[in-house]
Amino acid sequence: MVAGVRIDPLVRQDIDQFDLERLERRAKRALGLQGNNRLIQHLGTCALTYGCQCNASCLGCISLQEGDQICASQERITFVPSPDEIAEVAVSHLQEAEEPLVSFGQGCEGEPLLQGKTLKEAIRLIRGQIGAGTINLNTNGSLPQTIAELRDNGLDSIRVSLNSTREAYYHAYYRPRGYSYSDVTASIRAMKSRGGFVSINLLALPGLTDEEGEVEAIIRLIDEAGIDLIQMRNLNIDPEWYLGGIGYRSEGRSIGILEMMKRIRASHPQVNFGYFNPCLNPGK
Repeated sequence: MVAGVRIDPLVRQDIDQFDLERLERRAKRALGLQGNNRLIQHLGTCALTYGCQCNASCLGCISLQEGDQICASQERITFVPSPDEIAEVAVSHLQEAEEPLVSFGQGCEGEPLLQGKTLKEAIRLIRGQIGAGTINLNTNGSLPQTIAELRDNGLDSIRVSLNSTREAYYHAYYRPRGYSYSDVTASIRAMKSRGGFVSINLLALPGLTDEEGEVEAIIRLIDEAGIDLIQMRNLNIDPEWYLGGIGYRSEGRSIGILEMMKRIRASHPQVNFGYFNPCLNPGK
């Protein structure tokens, strides 16, 4: 048995919402119709197998692990899709979905900001064909200038992953190469200053995430950078291995996840909690 709380009322990812046989039929149909699009063929693996270059080396990375302590659950994509391939996939979805949203930066991609020029051109192609729907970027937020350029060219929202808003624990987990926590907060500010929507993808582990010092640090980040949504993401990792890996030392009382959320809501009632990237512009 585990203790848990439902974070997001949306049921779109609940298991009873999926007809797996229908999903398989439609995935195979898409693979056949767009046989020359490498990205579609790769996404076929995501849909039918997973049911889903980086400048970080996260302890819990699901698509690349160095050494033999643990193995990754997914394989990294082996090519960079062209802007035309990306646009072909994105536009067809944005035209047909009820609450259309497309995202760069899924688990197998590594860090999408490292392909900023490709993303910029893909966004231009997408918006040249359709204005509805949301274009989102899941990212580590390492390159604030690239974030700014993408926003200026039509990116609607970003989701920035954080295991902690305390710099020492952030660096110990993400092990960034060529960037720092200050670049991450600068990316959030760059997006917000341009009117964009910002979520943080908070990799939550009770005992650390709800420690009073962590809650205070989250509130400071909202004060300083501006956040629209906190996505509470289960950090499915061996807690002893994780806490040892980041050098965690208890610095105060843990107040519980519900109390943590209550305190953040009290200080910033405009900030929502959820689990999914929202569609900001359905256009229907």
